[in-house]
Amino acid sequence: MNVKQRQPKGFGKRLREAIADRGMTITEFSRRTGIVRNNIYGYIYYDSVPTIAKALRIAIVLNVSLDWLIAGVGSSEDVLYGG
Repeated sequence: MNVKQRQPKGFGKRLREAIADRGMTITEFSRRTGIVRNNIYGYIYYDSVPTIAKALRIAIVLNVSLDWLIAGVGSSEDVLYGG
């Protein structure tokens, strides 16, 4: 099964949705976070889990809460920082 046929779930699904909602490509998101594309594809499609440091970078770039990103608690509208 190739990556386009896999259906993200959990963390990967939320990550994919947040990236798309912000109009970013995986390549642009990779550049902004400093996380290589293959890792991002792993998070989205292969149930890989980022380190805490990478999860925090992801949350900052997407401006979402870690609670929502990691556990699905709350909504994607819950921002990491108030500003």
